[in-house]
Amino acid sequence: MALTLDFSRRQDYTEGFIALTKLQHLQDKILPLPSRLQASLGTISALENVNSCFHKRSYSQDVKFRSVAAELSLFKLGLEGHLISLESLKSRSQGILKLVRLPARKASQLVE
Repeated sequence: MALTLDFSRRQDYTEGFIALTKLQHLQDKILPLPSRLQASLGTISALENVNSCFHKRSYSQDVKFRSVAAELSLFKLGLEGHLISLESLKSRSQGILKLVRLPARKASQLVE
């Protein structure tokens, strides 16, 4: 939507500014998430190691070991998928921000 605005019109300039603000807010929310998800992946890897150690020392039965391993694997796959989605969303929002910032800057110079 923000890419179809005519920044020479005052109403479109206002709508563009709102869209730009929302995109910047989204980007501010996205930026810290990959590091948090990476930390969660590290935790899951540590839990997988603990599960394996318990199984090797016969602290857990085969059925329980496989069940926990399967659950941890599902969590890990989900987090990895979220990381990929976040990177895509981050690059898309950055691309749109670049496209919107230039016309918005030029329009603000014309308005002033």
